[in-house]
Amino acid sequence: MLREAGFKDAAVEHLSITPGGLHATNIRLDRYGFDEIKKLDASFNWLSFLSGGNVSQIHVDGLSLSRNADDTAASAQKLFQNLLHLPPYRLAITNIQLDLSTDFGDLRFTGEATTEPSQGQHKIRANINANQYQLGLTSTWEGTLQSGGILDLAGTVVDGRMNAGPLRISRFNGWAGVAVNKDGYSLQSQLDAGSASFMSVPLQTISIVSDISAKQDSIIARAGISGMPDVLFTADMTGVGDDRNFTARLSGKNLGGLLDHIDEVTKSGKNIHKSLLDLRDFALSARFEPEKRFVGGPMPFGISLEANGESELEGNVLFYPDTLDMRGSLETEPEIARALQDYFHIPSANIKQNFIRLDGDVKHLFDFTEPPGTAAVPATP
Repeated sequence: MLREAGFKDAAVEHLSITPGGLHATNIRLDRYGFDEIKKLDASFNWLSFLSGGNVSQIHVDGLSLSRNADDTAASAQKLFQNLLHLPPYRLAITNIQLDLSTDFGDLRFTGEATTEPSQGQHKIRANINANQYQLGLTSTWEGTLQSGGILDLAGTVVDGRMNAGPLRISRFNGWAGVAVNKDGYSLQSQLDAGSASFMSVPLQTISIVSDISAKQDSIIARAGISGMPDVLFTADMTGVGDDRNFTARLSGKNLGGLLDHIDEVTKSGKNIHKSLLDLRDFALSARFEPEKRFVGGPMPFGISLEANGESELEGNVLFYPDTLDMRGSLETEPEIARALQDYFHIPSANIKQNFIRLDGDVKHLFDFTEPPGTAAVPATP
């Protein structure tokens, strides 16, 4: 049964016969022991089972799975294949634990699920939760599974919170829908939050819409800056697998005014240089450059700043998502370079005429609690 469900290396350590079926414990689902089931009970009438293989219910308790976020597409395809073999009896799974490895740390999801045959299809109910520093949420799911592995599932998410690197969302809610058929799978979702912060900068009216499938992924994020109605932050990601395009953009009427607002919020008491106050109708963009990335390496981005209809800054940086470090260089006008040096506490060793060398922790980009001379973007020894 387990091998038919896609676990080709499944092995049972202890198996016992009961008057009402079978009882198994310590079931290894893969050859390395990362995936396992603590306990499995199969309920059936022995006479009916021996004569026709009929089972009334399977109860799985303590299902533990480990996955890498980069392998979600392959895992989704495997899920589709497993759905084709969903048995014609009630299946209850309790104490589910899914450990998902991501660039921003390991996430753990817990939950329970049931599938029950009804009029030629299966009714599915599930609860999936997370309760960690990086991610917390409560979600409920309901749907149906028809013959041929056609899945239609809808869920609601409440009491969500997120701490992913420099991003903090204190509360979000939303919905999601999952569809699986012979052509593949699709996942659509929308999450909304009233307030959040990015690098200690307060955000408002956050919306994240995603449409993920075996053929194409699309994620669109929009947010405003609290107290700055003319400023808009956008992030768009499209593609599939390793072939992905990602662009983030911050735009508004006055870059100096935005920096002055951030200074007021963080209460650092800084003066904004006139060369920054003169940057009107600005757009600061970061473009992911996947063709420059090697396997397992940092994420390369091209950085540009346009203002007053002209290019004011260009550069390239490497972003390390596991440590949130940034390495790279920017080229701009000498006056703007000096203004940025003063605002972000960039040490003099990192400035050479119109070139700025970046080397430090992105999380501290707007952290002005350190005294001058201690760099938010420190120099390499």
